[in-house]
Amino acid sequence: MNIRERLISAVTAYDARQAKGKYWNPHALPIYFERVDDVMADIAKGATLRAALCAGFSDRLLDHCLKAMGEKPFTRDELGHSICYTPASSK
Repeated sequence: MNIRERLISAVTAYDARQAKGKYWNPHALPIYFERVDDVMADIAKGATLRAALCAGFSDRLLDHCLKAMGEKPFTRDELGHSICYTPASSK
């Protein structure tokens, strides 16, 4: 599997696990897919995989994606402090 396929698989598995919970958002999966596309575009522009993932996702979903890619969990220093998505390649 390539990077995009592994990320799609990771966000799908995350959403399936969230679906069992009380606060599951049935509209989240398409948003996750769109963010995977954003992350892939960020990587194509020169961002590292880890930086692109940290810019694109947060919290448990970020850890889930990092784990799927064989990376270690994120650190607080890696989290963006912006409310809006900013590609890592533009920083």
